[in-house]
Amino acid sequence: MENKNAEHREGKIARNWYFWLWLAPVFYIPTAIFIGFNLTLIGLSDGAIHAWTLLLNALWHLIFLIPVFSKRSFVRWHGSQAALLVLIGTAMGAFLGMFVSPQILFPLLGAIWFFGTLLSQLEANKGKSTLRRLFNRDEVQSAGS
Repeated sequence: MENKNAEHREGKIARNWYFWLWLAPVFYIPTAIFIGFNLTLIGLSDGAIHAWTLLLNALWHLIFLIPVFSKRSFVRWHGSQAALLVLIGTAMGAFLGMFVSPQILFPLLGAIWFFGTLLSQLEANKGKSTLRRLFNRDEVQSAGS
């Protein structure tokens, strides 16, 4: 019974880290607007504004270093999975932002954010982790490991 409670507790901790990922646009969008507006005022080029906005907004995601270095294996795997979602979104924003219009880029990034976070939260509820499975760590798949 105690092992089942530990599994439930770790699954809840892992799932709760995705709550921060849900909140990312609340921080990211106002920061991007603020940075972009102020850098435009000082006369930087669009490319420089894009680069600075991505870099400074990426700092919001440093909070995911907490679960990445957790003592709990299941929480650590999900922290890494959340950080990977952030990295994918940031990399896509950085590279595709130079070539693709915002009308295409923003819905694409929004879909990655929404579905990646939702699916990862559902996995945490079930005691699973795609990242752990991809690295062949299925032998300790439960949330209590």
